Amino acid sequence: MRIHITCTAPENEVLAFAAGELAAYLPRMLPDDGDDWTAVLSAETGDNAPAPESFAVAITENGGSITGSCPRAVLLGVYDYLRRLGCRFLGPGRQCEIV
Repeated sequence: MRIHITCTAPENEVLAFAAGELAAYLPRMLPDDGDDWTAVLSAETGDNAPAPESFAVAITENGGSITGSCPRAVLLGVYDYLRRLGCRFLGPGRQCEIV
């Protein structure tokens, strides 16, 4: 599977880290079937932003988006999505994770 991850603000360190985490875990979990899969990570700010620290995960078989009220919320959304796929983070460090 070819995975394409786009950040709406790649200069933001937290969004860039969230994209890196998604890019690191998904290839370990998804089959390499040659299909493309695209994800967009974005943080909404301003008057239309959702409640503080809120996120939404909208995923289909061809891709999806993870949006949050701030970059940290997007990172929480990435970890929530990975948890839904079966990842378990039992403690800090790679030795405490189940993928």
